[in-house]
Amino acid sequence: MKKMMLLFVFAAWSLTGSAQESHNNKTVEQLKENNFYFFSQLLQNAEVSQHVLKSRKLQAWTENQKVKLESQADVTQIITADQLITPYLFTKEEMVAIVSEFQKMSKHKDVKKFVQSMRDSGKYANLDTANDDSFLAEIVRLNLEGINHTLNVYGKGLDPFYPKIDAVSYEVTSNYYKRTLLYWSSHLLENGKDISLFFERSLDYALYLMYFNHRDEGVRYESLDEQYNAKAIDYAKEVDFGSYPYNALLVLGDGPANYRDPLSALGKLNLEIAVAQYRQKKAPFILVSGGHVHPNRTATCEAIVMKDELMKVYGIPEKAIIVEPYARHTTTNLRNATRLMLRYGFNIKQKSMIVSHYNHIRMIYDAKFKQRFVTELGYLPGEFIEIENGELLEYYPVEVMTQINPLEPLDP
Repeated sequence: MKKMMLLFVFAAWSLTGSAQESHNNKTVEQLKENNFYFFSQLLQNAEVSQHVLKSRKLQAWTENQKVKLESQADVTQIITADQLITPYLFTKEEMVAIVSEFQKMSKHKDVKKFVQSMRDSGKYANLDTANDDSFLAEIVRLNLEGINHTLNVYGKGLDPFYPKIDAVSYEVTSNYYKRTLLYWSSHLLENGKDISLFFERSLDYALYLMYFNHRDEGVRYESLDEQYNAKAIDYAKEVDFGSYPYNALLVLGDGPANYRDPLSALGKLNLEIAVAQYRQKKAPFILVSGGHVHPNRTATCEAIVMKDELMKVYGIPEKAIIVEPYARHTTTNLRNATRLMLRYGFNIKQKSMIVSHYNHIRMIYDAKFKQRFVTELGYLPGEFIEIENGELLEYYPVEVMTQINPLEPLDP
């Protein structure tokens, strides 16, 4: 009995140790945490991982995948991207079987506690009304679909939802890219001998695809709180929000059409409008939102440049500026801004003000935008109330925006 206990402790230590030490690529680890929170936390939970390891079906799948990958690991034979990526993908039938295996585990106390921690995290807030079995099933399915999506886009070169700004960075039919896919696959297979859980090889390969495609936009500014927003976070603790009609002015990015200009003409207009509202004491904070978006794979981050412009051109104090450097679309401008306000202790029941140029505001206020929000993110964004001059909207967001979306890996 004592020997069995020692073996279990060693297995648990090996599992968590290999999960944490399998590689020390900070970008990959942050991408894992942001996009695949469920799997990231599972790898750090020895008790629940042991339940996964006990599943004969999942272990058989793991071994079968390894055999397939080893059969094509010969680096002297270059094959197509499709052939290389396929063994990493989960078929619809396999996903159904995997979900079923997790539901069988759901009766265990360790798993129940883990599921509750997923609820408490807010990362899957849009699923929170489901019972535990359905909640767990939907999370597993979402994470598997996210892995498949990342593999298909940044491995096979299939179109993402927004191909003009989010696509693979190389020509996938080129010998260079096929060699890259093969060499990385062989390297990870050779250096991943301690991999135990069924999803690890597919997850790691998907994340490294993002890494070597230079599609790490979603984590480039971590730790955001300490490096970019520290003064604003401290200031928020002393602000009397009740003395302002709005808790923040949400300034939406408008990327330039070339690689030369850091701000577009309309992006500068958005700042001009926001500064006028700030000086009228409409809100204590200007929250600038926008990532590395236009033109494709630009080195310029809209929010970082907007903060710099606000400070240098308008003299806005740094403590009054909150940077949100990841949003790639208007939907995630609002979502990501709401996440930061919640994280920094704002009461989001107090209205915010959306600031942008006329056409952008008209687009947000249109009913089609709400439908787009539901289609892309799965829920309604909250309530908008138009302000007369067409450059401003009152906004009442919803807390469900903490829900992560691995199907948009550059801005989950």
